[in-house]
Amino acid sequence: MKTVRLVFMAIFWLTLGEAALAALIVIRAEGPSASSYPAGRILDSGQPLSLRKGDRLTLLDGAGTRVVAGPMVGKLSASTSVGARGSIDELRRIFSRSRERRSVLGASRGFAMPPDAPQILPPSLWTINVHKAGPWCIAPGIPVSLVRDDAYVPAYLEMRGAEPNSRLDFPKGAREVSFSYPMKNESRFTYFSSNRPMGELTIRPIQPPQSGIVELAQQFLENGCYEQIDLIQSVTG
Repeated sequence: MKTVRLVFMAIFWLTLGEAALAALIVIRAEGPSASSYPAGRILDSGQPLSLRKGDRLTLLDGAGTRVVAGPMVGKLSASTSVGARGSIDELRRIFSRSRERRSVLGASRGFAMPPDAPQILPPSLWTINVHKAGPWCIAPGIPVSLVRDDAYVPAYLEMRGAEPNSRLDFPKGAREVSFSYPMKNESRFTYFSSNRPMGELTIRPIQPPQSGIVELAQQFLENGCYEQIDLIQSVTG
């Protein structure tokens, strides 16, 4: 029975690695259809794309980055590197290490929202949930947004130790805002809801991904950005 369980787990982790390599991550989107393909969205290989004239998508897959320009209607297949077998094994190791480290650290720190608060929709890879402490990773040149559950009240995010006016406001009713703080080092922020400090979150800069999904996942692992590793893993369903 133990042998059967081990075989099942081996197949499970292999499937996770293969599925992640068979995905495409939107790094940057420009043009009239940009809102349909926000940075960080994970696309399944073979998912239909519809791009108009002037559209330009920068995508990351198992082999690296590539650019697709409109107009076009069709399907794209993810590419994998020549060492795909090693890439799959490495992704499996990253997923496993992330799971082990999170089990040691415990659940992500954060704060509870009222039970009647609207729940955040599943985020993209570069969407930071202000109710989860992180750490969260961001890369230069890739658009980042912040989302919250408590859009029914005004709120703001303030960098710890920064000037008093160095803050990002969420107007009442706004669930999502763009994040554009220039960062060279790890920064910590405090989230205030109705002028009350509700919790802190940590954001860490990483290098822009170039060589593929494995490189990106490895950077997330090294920086403790486990929420984002979970999102990569979620492409397996």
